[in-house]
Amino acid sequence: RAASSVSRLVKRLEFLFELPMRLKQCIELNAHAQAVKYYTKANLVLRQYNHMPSFEKVWLQCDTL
Repeated sequence: RAASSVSRLVKRLEFLFELPMRLKQCIELNAHAQAVKYYTKANLVLRQYNHMPSFEKVWLQCDTL
């Protein structure tokens, strides 16, 4: 059980740190609805933890796209 919890956490963190790249790809492909879906999914967490440098960097990268 602990391993599956850690695995889920790692997947969520990977999603967050890959978000700027995903958004950029969606924009290039004119997949704006998918970009909004990704951003909406991550925005609450990024805003909640933007006081942490790693999350702040991701949040700022996403907001500049």
